[in-house]
Amino acid sequence: MAYIDWDYYKNTFHAGLDTPISETEFPYYERIAEATVREATLGRADDVSEDDETAVKDCTCAVADKIKSFETDAKYTTGSAKGIESEKVGEYTVKYGGGFSAVEVESVKKADLYETMKIFLGITGLLYRGQ
Repeated sequence: MAYIDWDYYKNTFHAGLDTPISETEFPYYERIAEATVREATLGRADDVSEDDETAVKDCTCAVADKIKSFETDAKYTTGSAKGIESEKVGEYTVKYGGGFSAVEVESVKKADLYETMKIFLGITGLLYRGQ
């Protein structure tokens, strides 16, 4: 059973506002988001109490939105400029960074996904990795 459906995503999580994910794209992003949440919770999100069910649903919606943002946000693109690396004042010179490597981008994505999940699931104990 899926953690969320289109109706919950659009009408509850986004409260009827415009969504970053269209209805036709939704099944794709929902599956990836659900797998991400399931992996992060070691499967515990599959069988949660009523108290934690809303947190899991909201987390899945937020993770789907975050995954969608990976496609358009320059922060998640290899080769995007890192900004000014050095600057010289006499005979003005500016040197820009060479861009993000694929490893750096994947590391940022993983960290951002975890931070997103922590917002919704941090207090539930579902992200706890111990015994």
